[in-house]
Amino acid sequence: LKLGGGAIRVLVEGQYRARVLSCQLDGCFMATVSGCEQTIDRDEVAEAHMRALVEKYEEYGTSSGKVSPETVLALSDMASPEKLVDTVAMNLLKKTEDKQEILETVDVIERYQKVLRLTTQEIQISEIEREIAAQTKLQIDKLQKEHYLREQLRAIQNSLGDGEAEAEEIGAFKTAIDAMPVPEATQKKLLKEV
Repeated sequence: LKLGGGAIRVLVEGQYRARVLSCQLDGCFMATVSGCEQTIDRDEVAEAHMRALVEKYEEYGTSSGKVSPETVLALSDMASPEKLVDTVAMNLLKKTEDKQEILETVDVIERYQKVLRLTTQEIQISEIEREIAAQTKLQIDKLQKEHYLREQLRAIQNSLGDGEAEAEEIGAFKTAIDAMPVPEATQKKLLKEV
């Protein structure tokens, strides 16, 4: 993918986990690797980790609104413990360091524990983001309401003839500002505020 500034991003899909035994550069990178993928049986321990991860990921989806129910259902149907944890990690994690940490973790159960921990962190972040958004919305709503009420008050005052009194008051302020012994720039700012 070509990005701005002449940068290029290459998407690569790995077939399996491997350790690099040697690496050389002959026009392109070439490496000799040794597979290190661990597989585990779907026993009670694996099943418990799988259920915990799907439930935690579903909680993240509910909290953030970033995961569809269909995705959670598809994850629930996965038979391979390794594929499940890697799929959740790929879709959940945002930081390259976190992705690299999971990629380097060969032990499947340890990988589950790390992804569960990171999922919990993402849930907490998502909840904080929701609180911030709610507070911001309340502040904006309050400011809009105050502005609307001020405009209504101004319209009522104008219809009652109070607008003339306000104009006289503004005129008095302008006269007082003109008479002040301050620099011209300060006078302009003060007049702008009136």
